[in-house]
Amino acid sequence: MTETAATREAVPSDVSAQRVAKVYAEALLKAAPRGSGEAVVNELEELVAVFRQAPKLTAFFASPAIPSAVRTASLKKALATKASPVVGNFLLVVNQHGRFELLRAIALEARQQVDRQANRMNVQVTSAAPLTPEQVERLTRQVRDVIHMEPQIAFAVDPDLLGGFIFRAGDWKYDGSTRTQLQRIREQIIARSSHEIQSGRNRFGTGE
Repeated sequence: MTETAATREAVPSDVSAQRVAKVYAEALLKAAPRGSGEAVVNELEELVAVFRQAPKLTAFFASPAIPSAVRTASLKKALATKASPVVGNFLLVVNQHGRFELLRAIALEARQQVDRQANRMNVQVTSAAPLTPEQVERLTRQVRDVIHMEPQIAFAVDPDLLGGFIFRAGDWKYDGSTRTQLQRIREQIIARSSHEIQSGRNRFGTGE
């Protein structure tokens, strides 16, 4: 299972927050019974999706103005029939330490760690038009050869690209879209024109 839309948009911009999320994700996976890491992360992602659909509830658990005891009691009631002991206890710890606002970031980090252990990598491919099954199969093979991991590819369509595709894997991005190529050509033309104009000015200036 690849990361959900709920976790994809949760990456915190604060580097320190990312580090905290990583620490909590590692703690969750260490607490999970052997061989159950994938299932635990799946469960956490599902709960993240539930909280995402109830922003007021998320704000309640993330609010420092609400006493910890009140939040804990409410969380226990909410998770009574919805969470396994491992995930339930983990959420109680997150709540106790006032880190509930990082829940989605923690789920994202946990997913990345599980994927790395399974030699998987999430890949985003955006094309100008939907790809055919043959194109998807060929692209998957090519991506696998490049990253030397099993790609978990999420496909998207953006007609504004005009042609080609944009490929994202981890921190690496390749933009082979027609739109970007046209933009690069335009920038080169502008740069060349500016250079020629400046050269002309220099010639005129020298001849005075």
